[in-house]
Amino acid sequence: MKKTGDEENRRKNRVKKTGEKIELRNNEAAAAIRGIPLLASFSSRSAWEENVWRTLIAKFTILREPKKLSTALELLITAKERSLLLRRAAAIDRILAGTSYRKIGEELWLTHQTISGIKKALNEKKYRSYYERGKTERKKRIYSPGPQSSRNGRGFSGRRVRTKYGTFTIPQ
Repeated sequence: MKKTGDEENRRKNRVKKTGEKIELRNNEAAAAIRGIPLLASFSSRSAWEENVWRTLIAKFTILREPKKLSTALELLITAKERSLLLRRAAAIDRILAGTSYRKIGEELWLTHQTISGIKKALNEKKYRSYYERGKTERKKRIYSPGPQSSRNGRGFSGRRVRTKYGTFTIPQ
């Protein structure tokens, strides 16, 4: 039986498994991702991540064709991550166009916190999530101690009773 060209290409692109090593044939996208250094050769994970990020950016600039770049990105990110990335990019476009937070949120289904974070990222040149911002920027809430009695400064005297309507102090 004679194989068609399409079947031949599929056969060449199949994964050939040899022992523990997996080898991808004729896949330029996978070749662009190859060469990532080992984590053990760096002093910290953050240093490794920074190095890998620079390496990937350099290798992605080599992939000049959109189809190759698209294939490489499909290997690395999920559909959900792709959706988040595209919505953030669209939000940047809408913010630069002067669209209100409400309209951006309705169109792209983003919270005001995310839109605010993206706007701050434009100023800082780096995106940080609401969770990451909370570690440094937001202050811890300070709650008031409650009402004070003018008599002795200890608070209202009486018995506290918890009900389904809240906590009440019953005078003695």
